[in-house]
Parts: sequence; structure tokens; C-alpha cells
Amino acid sequence: MDNNSPADDKTALAERIKRGETDDLYSTQPTVINEIIASQRKFFPDRVVYCNCDDPDNSWIARVLINNFNVLKLRRIYVSGYGTRPGHVWVEKDSTGLYRHESQGDDHFASDHSRELLEKSDIVVTMPPYSLWDTFIDFLLNQGKDFFVLGPEDKAVSDRLFPLFAQKKLFYGMREPEEGFRFTVPRASVEGIPGLEYNAEGDCQLTLYHWRWFTTIRHSMADMWPYAMCNDRFDPARYPKFDNSPILCVPQPCDIPCDYEDVFSVPCGFFHHWNTEWFDVLGRHRFSPEGDPLLLNGRPVHNRILVKLKPDKIRRNFDYWIHPSLRAQNAPEEE
Repeated sequence: MDNNSPADDKTALAERIKRGETDDLYSTQPTVINEIIASQRKFFPDRVVYCNCDDPDNSWIARVLINNFNVLKLRRIYVSGYGTRPGHVWVEKDSTGLYRHESQGDDHFASDHSRELLEKSDIVVTMPPYSLWDTFIDFLLNQGKDFFVLGPEDKAVSDRLFPLFAQKKLFYGMREPEEGFRFTVPRASVEGIPGLEYNAEGDCQLTLYHWRWFTTIRHSMADMWPYAMCNDRFDPARYPKFDNSPILCVPQPCDIPCDYEDVFSVPCGFFHHWNTEWFDVLGRHRFSPEGDPLLLNGRPVHNRILVKLKPDKIRRNFDYWIHPSLRAQNAPEEE
């Protein structure tokens, strides 16, 4: 017998929505522009781009791509939407204009028509439904297409994606979610659910701090100098070990101690600045309700990457970690 009250069910649903765990989650204009237009445009000239979305007329990813066709210097764009509603269309744009075509069926990403458009394309830019995210990424990887796809950060430690991250074949996008990525959930999907933030149109507004763009394209942030890391020395009082493991728990990548010789664990965001000349990735610990979680002070710690500094990068000389351009200004004053 289910003892949950309707209020409990709504609270649980609200928490899932706040984490982005809903198929009714939609990207916003800033989330798309900041990554694709402001940060990654150099990868798009003379490329054919495909966006499979919910609705070609309302998807911000599709609208940003179409409106910035000349900015990105694209050769062609294909946009299709899944569904069989009346007036269902797919859209094509090239240097001669924008063309709307009547869809002959459901343009699900694995449909024959979607496969045909995908085959003609060089890069896929989209955000699949939450429940289909793993299936969609698996499909894209099997097709061998480059992509920019929005999704939850901790997917990086999944069975399929972790080896690709570890081999530097898959990357987070250039934009870090320091201020969060903005999304919306339609009003009809959240009517009457308490504890959510709503805009003037009645749609739910979400800011998600643990979502990322995922891409197969190696960009300039993929091998950068780790200036944001290793700015501290090891201190046992500050860096505890897990209750049930001898592995060190480092709160954030920027907290990695520069003089620690053994294995430590960091959150998934480590992959954003991972430089293979400095760090070895040894494995991961993926949280599962059915598994044995890593415990810190009796509480489970989710999804950690196991890392070790390369032997020649372990330094007790703190100044070694300062970028050469900054060493002069950080040098001690002469007496």
C-alpha cells in the first residue's frame, strides 16, 4: 500500500524538476548563445548542422542556429521535431533561404528521416529529453558524428561516457555553469506544484549548476594550464578521507593540494580543466542507491573521479604552480 500523500508526491516531483530530471525541460536563449555563438563558433564555418528537437518553431537551440546562420558561416541547417501534431514540419536553411517542409511522420531521432538528415550533417546541436539522454548519446556515438549536447554533468561517469572522457575523446563545453544554466519547464507540466520559481508567463524557471554542454570537439579549454587547481598544500584537517575508503576527498578541483602523492577524488567538474600532462585519471566511483556509496561523515558522496598527480608534477615548492607570467608579481620582496 502506498502511504505517500498527494502533497508528498508533489514535493518529490518538485525536487526532481529542480534537478532537471524531467522530459519537459527546455533550454533558453542565453544557455545556447553563451556556448555555441560566444565560445564555439570557430568550429562551425562551412559545416552542416542538424538539430533534432521537440518543435522547430519553439526550440531555442533551433532559433539561435537559424538566426545566427551567417555569424556561424554555416553551409546548411536541418531542424526536425518529433511528434505527429497537425502542421508538423521540418526546416532547412542554406544561403538561398529558409524552407519549411511538411513532415511525413514522427521525426524521432532514430526514424528513417532523422537518420537521413543526420547522415547529411557534420555536427549535431541539441538537448534530448532527460529519459532518452543515454539512448540518444549512445546513438550519436554509434553514428560517429560530432556534437554539442546539453545534459547532466554526472553523465561523464556513466559506463559509456567515462572511458571517452578518460581517453580525451569527449569533453565538457567551454562554459562552466558557475552562474548556472537557465532552463524552463512549461506551465502545463508544473501547474500546482509548490516550491518552484515561475516567470510572468507562468512557466517554471530553473537554474541548474550541474548541467554541461558535452562535445566530441577538442577545444582550447581541454588542455589548459591548471592555474585554477593545486593552489594549496595538503593539510589533513582540511582534506578528510572517506569513512569507508582511504581515498582523500577533495571538495572541488580548485582545492587539489599541490604536494599530495596518493590517490584523491574530485567532482565531475574536474574534467573541464583536466590536463593529461599533470594528472592521471585512475577510475571513478559512480553513486547508485543499490551500491555501496562513498561515505563522508556518515553521508553518501555522489559520483567522484579518482585522480593522481603525475610524479614529476608533485611539488612542495608552491611557486612552481604559479603560471610563469604571474611569477614575477608573486615573488617575495627582497629584504
